[in-house]
Amino acid sequence: MSDTPDDKNLVSERRGQTLKVLVILSWIFMGLSALGIIFSTVDGQLSPDELEEEKVALLSTMTPEVLEILGESYITDTIRVLEVSNDYFYTLQGLNAANLVLGFYGVMLMFNLKKKGYYFYLTYSIVPLLISFGFFGTGFIIAFGAVFGGLFSLLFCILYAVQLKRMS
Repeated sequence: MSDTPDDKNLVSERRGQTLKVLVILSWIFMGLSALGIIFSTVDGQLSPDELEEEKVALLSTMTPEVLEILGESYITDTIRVLEVSNDYFYTLQGLNAANLVLGFYGVMLMFNLKKKGYYFYLTYSIVPLLISFGFFGTGFIIAFGAVFGGLFSLLFCILYAVQLKRMS
């Protein structure tokens, strides 16, 4: 059974331009994220010497004015995130890659007008928050990342939720 041009037009019309734009933007973001994971994985985990160099580079950027604005907890949080990221490097890369697959699958389902894709996308949006708080705990850096990433995810979740009426 093949799709006739009329069937394709009907599906395209039912999908709507807004859903197409959201899907394309999601795929672009996920593609760039996947490239980041690939390049990061190819570079690999930092050696102890490289980790120390990163810490020194971070500390060298901290002027008294910056410390006054951000506070000393900023430095300790940043160093902790750097160390934990390096200690659990491959675990974090794997979790992020698996989450991208989940998100891509959810967006693909929504593109095909399947409502359950939205629930996969919701899960994809929540997992980074769980990973962040699970591995890094709390702190200014983590909270800032969670708020920024959470707001971006929330925006797309809302925009996709408006499109649920198009899906079955």
